[in-house]
Amino acid sequence: IPMFLDEFRQAYPRIVLNIQEDTTENLLQKLDTGHLDAAMLATPVPGKQRHSQVLFYEQFFVYVAPQHPFFNMDTVPVEQLGANHPWLLSEGNCFRNQVMNFCKLPETLAHDTGFVYQGNSIEALRYLVDQRGGLTFIPELATLNVSAQEEEQIKEVSPAPRREVSLVTASPYVKKPLLDKLVATLRQSVPQRMQQTPADPVVSPGF
Repeated sequence: IPMFLDEFRQAYPRIVLNIQEDTTENLLQKLDTGHLDAAMLATPVPGKQRHSQVLFYEQFFVYVAPQHPFFNMDTVPVEQLGANHPWLLSEGNCFRNQVMNFCKLPETLAHDTGFVYQGNSIEALRYLVDQRGGLTFIPELATLNVSAQEEEQIKEVSPAPRREVSLVTASPYVKKPLLDKLVATLRQSVPQRMQQTPADPVVSPGF
């Protein structure tokens, strides 16, 4: 959101944006009942009465603690990730579902830290890694504009998982001219490489 919001507001000062963060299930329900004009989601999503405009394709990375064995690796094989009990977002979060599907992680991941984290903050997961060790998954947009130390902690996964992120609307939708302006601004705010269709299939959202 910070990547496009200022540019959009300067270009279209009379358009009011009301941005809500929620789980995919809740966003789709609000979309279908008319409580939202559009939702930015990992796609494809089920339902014939919905329209999707692809915004970008986003790679998944792992973020590891400096003392973790993966720290000295440039690329981490996906088959080694499940045994390391990664920190994950709370159940119902689409990014969590995609990570678990791609990496074939068990439904229950135990930690020996004395507590269980349930939340929707990537930044909180990175803080847990820095303070308590281990690793977590982060999307590509979260790897932009990081410090030199954090950049050393970000590792690619092999094979590289990617997700498709789209603006989803109920079909038909009446605010098409406004939403087209939003789509154009969103696409301009992300690197060009992320708008190229990947050769490999994208990760399923997990519906």
